[in-house]
Amino acid sequence: MWSSLEGPRALFDRAVVWLVNNRVLLPGITTLVRMVAAVRQEENDRLHAALYEAVPYGLRTEMVRLLEAPEKKRISELERLRLGPMRVSGKAMEHALDRAREVRGLGAGAVDVGRVPAARMTGLARYGLSSKAPTLKRPEVTRQTATLLAAVRHLESATVDDALDLLHALMATKLLAKAERMGNDAKLKALPQLRKAAKKVAAAVDVLMTTPPATEAGEMVSVVDAWSAIEEVVPREQLAAALATIAAVVPDADGDDDAEWRAELVARYGTVRGFIRLLVEVIDFDAVEAGAPVVKALKQLPDLIGRKKVGAEEISTELVTGSWRRLVFESPNLPHGLVDKAAYSFCVLEHLHRSLRRRDVFATGGDRLGRPAREAAGRGEVEDG
Repeated sequence: MWSSLEGPRALFDRAVVWLVNNRVLLPGITTLVRMVAAVRQEENDRLHAALYEAVPYGLRTEMVRLLEAPEKKRISELERLRLGPMRVSGKAMEHALDRAREVRGLGAGAVDVGRVPAARMTGLARYGLSSKAPTLKRPEVTRQTATLLAAVRHLESATVDDALDLLHALMATKLLAKAERMGNDAKLKALPQLRKAAKKVAAAVDVLMTTPPATEAGEMVSVVDAWSAIEEVVPREQLAAALATIAAVVPDADGDDDAEWRAELVARYGTVRGFIRLLVEVIDFDAVEAGAPVVKALKQLPDLIGRKKVGAEEISTELVTGSWRRLVFESPNLPHGLVDKAAYSFCVLEHLHRSLRRRDVFATGGDRLGRPAREAAGRGEVEDG
């Protein structure tokens, strides 16, 4: 009873099986039923007392206040805190992080509950989070305190998971996917111009390919003569415009096919700017070796975005690859040597988004998105069984 969540029926059946296997005729069914009920009550009382004694007086008072509804509010504070985010937006992300910070600020996570089996804490938390405030006001103080402690401790990890789930939804649906869609639309719009420009360049190259390197008299063909032949097919101004069109549409050697949608992404910097600092302050990120550069860059980000100018030597350049290099280092609106904070912020957030999905980066205070088993095993934190 102390270490599991089995109900009275399951405990009774276990006792009957033991009696039958050991050829014990007594006690009778009625006696056994009373014995199971008495043991359950005794162990529940021991559980509640152990948790009650571990909770400081100040925390008890704060948790009881959660059962009250503020003035002009219809729901209790506990009900408000257990309601997860309902929308996917930058503002909703700020509210989700504020919620996680408020729950953690209560201090329930600092209470030592090492003596209590995790299954019993889970059972208490499930009851506390599924019950209304008036129901939680009725039990005697030790049971009430134990239930609220388990519920609030569960909320600490649940609010972190909710915030990271919202971050994933925001990045995947509102930012990355939308920017990629707009980038693809821009590519399609530019395709007719690219086709015309490619035809003109191809015509000019064809003239060069068909022009012999020397005349029949043995004289070398001059550049002037070659240009004269080309301009009979494509005027020089049109050829220069065609080359400019190709250069603008086709990625350079250091770029990639993501340049268009990443440029669209940078234009939405206002969506994420408001919660970057909160994200770093509220959620304690850690990583395996592959994700360590991402966590390092993320923790430096609040200081960088709060300044007017950021130099290239102050950022984690190892994350800035592909088309991000041009967006971060070659912004036309900034002097040489300075980086585009919006582009760099999205570069780091994109790496964070992908690393969280791969579990290279995790939240130490989370449950579903917490420390992966392989990392916990490496630190000796996985319990036997």
